[in-house]
Amino acid sequence: MQILSVVAPLAALAGVLASPATELAERQVACPDYIVCCPIFGTASSSNIAPLLASNAIAASPDAIIGIGCLPFLPATDATAEPDLEICHGPLCCKKTFTFPNGTVIGIDCTETIIIEQ
Repeated sequence: MQILSVVAPLAALAGVLASPATELAERQVACPDYIVCCPIFGTASSSNIAPLLASNAIAASPDAIIGIGCLPFLPATDATAEPDLEICHGPLCCKKTFTFPNGTVIGIDCTETIIIEQ
């Protein structure tokens, strides 16, 4: 997986995070045993993520994948999806979340999503 660094200023990032969920990628993906989907991601050492983590005492290795702008899963209703999987509209699924005082939700302990074959 190619890991992209998040380089947008935090103000621009806040604007992205305010976008409605319907504007996220429409590709359905499955995330077994994960709790949130995150449309934006970078590494813990990305220039704009590292200060957020440090200022909130979140320990993460520099190459840890962090999800940004995370949303809860939608229950799987597609008959082609396995019943124990959930549907996610984003490239990343994360097991843990942290909400900053400004409302931004990040995902920790993340993995790539699995594309559901239609």
